[in-house]
Formats: sequence, C-alpha cells, structure tokens
Amino acid sequence: MRVNPRSYPNRREVPKYTLAEVALYLAVKERTLHNWFFGYNAGGQKFASLIVPALRNPYGPSLSFYNLAEAQVLAATRQKWVLGPRPEPLIQGTRPLFGFKPRKKTEIQISMQAIRRAIHYVSSESPVHPLISQYFFTDGKSLFVKKVEEILGHQLAVNVSRSGQIAFSSILDAYLGRIERDGSGPIKVFPMRTIEDPDKSIVIIPSVASGRPIISGTGIRVEAIWSRYQAGESVEALSEDYGIDPSAIQKAISYFADVKAA
Repeated sequence: MRVNPRSYPNRREVPKYTLAEVALYLAVKERTLHNWFFGYNAGGQKFASLIVPALRNPYGPSLSFYNLAEAQVLAATRQKWVLGPRPEPLIQGTRPLFGFKPRKKTEIQISMQAIRRAIHYVSSESPVHPLISQYFFTDGKSLFVKKVEEILGHQLAVNVSRSGQIAFSSILDAYLGRIERDGSGPIKVFPMRTIEDPDKSIVIIPSVASGRPIISGTGIRVEAIWSRYQAGESVEALSEDYGIDPSAIQKAISYFADVKAA
C-alpha cells in the first residue's frame, strides 16, 4: 500500500514506521504494540485499539511520528512501579532484631482495563491523539491519573519518591518530559531506556534522517554507527570519521545494544 506524503497536511501524521521499527526504537515488544494499535482478541472477546494508527496496515509502514510519541507515553503507563518505602538498609556487621519485619512495599502495574478507561475519559476533551495533545500535557494528565486512581482504588498520585520509590504520576512526568512540542504537537522524542536515566543523547525528529534515531545535535543516524561498529570499526575510528566526541559514539552504540537486547 503506497502512501503519498504530500496528501497529509501535517508531515508528522505520515505513516512511515513499521511496528518492528517503533518496537526497536522504544524497546517495547512488537506484539504489545500490535495490541495497542490494532486491538486483540482474548478469552473470546475482542478488544479495540488504544491508539489510532495512521494507517491500518500492521504489515507495512503504518505508524506516524505522532503514533511513536503516543507509544512512548503509553509505555509509561505500563511501567511497574513501587508504592511504599524501601526496607531500611542494615548497618554493616549487624543483624536484624528478633521479630523485625521490613516495611511492606507493593509493586504495581496498571491494568490495561484501567488505562483504556482513562484514555477514553481524556478523549472526551481531546479526541485526536489524546495522550500527546496539549490538553493532556496540561490538565489532562492529572485527570488521567485521577481516573486511574478511581478505577483501582489506590492513591496513585501520592509522590513517595522521598522514600526512594517512584509514583505513577512521576513516571508519566518523566516520559512526558522527553517529548518536545510546538504549537501543534510533538516535534522531538527522546527515547527512554529506564526511568532513572535522564540522558538525551539520542533523539527522533520527523524532519531529520527520515525520522530515525540520531545523535542529538547532529544528523547522524544511530543505526549507521551501530552497523559500522558491528562490522569491526572502533569507537575511536568512528569518532574521527564523524568528527564527534567518542562518548557520543559510545552512547549511540549502547542505545542500539540495549534496544536490540530488550
């Protein structure tokens, strides 16, 4: 199925990525992305998609840059996180007192049912790309979290990071902070490897390198560096050839090593 990019008023809506590409760039399982964008069947019941794909063709380029940004946000909602304090570390050389019980913590992963209902809730205010709309980045996120709280019955918005844990709302903030916007929507996505890693060495910009991951501040495709490194070229040789710092080359290699291992 051929697509004419000129037929789209907004180039960020053009279907240019396959499911496999977005899965690789965001370190999300391809089957998971398929379920998000094209729905799935389970227990004899059919579940609709959570995100509307630019093109309903799971076997070719069917996802737009906006879809990629939406997948980044939705990935945040599926992160496992911990509610409650970590156990106090023991002082080296000591033993716990008799009867000592570590303070309990609860690992939580938001159910798809709760996320589906919360997305439907914010869609009433912003029906087009609700997870990356201006509305979601302002009032919508807090209402999304509130709706999830109501569904699950947990106080998920309580920030317990002072105890070394990360609250659901904090995870969303971290992912949203890695999407840069202009007046009409996202213009850059900085793929997130882990919630603890603030690094923005790798970026995806729809107008640069055909929207493939590049080293920030350059037009150098990460996959080109990875391929040459896999072919036997050293970090030093690549650094000299591209005229950039070796640390940038190493981060590009680490990015692809991480996503291909995920």
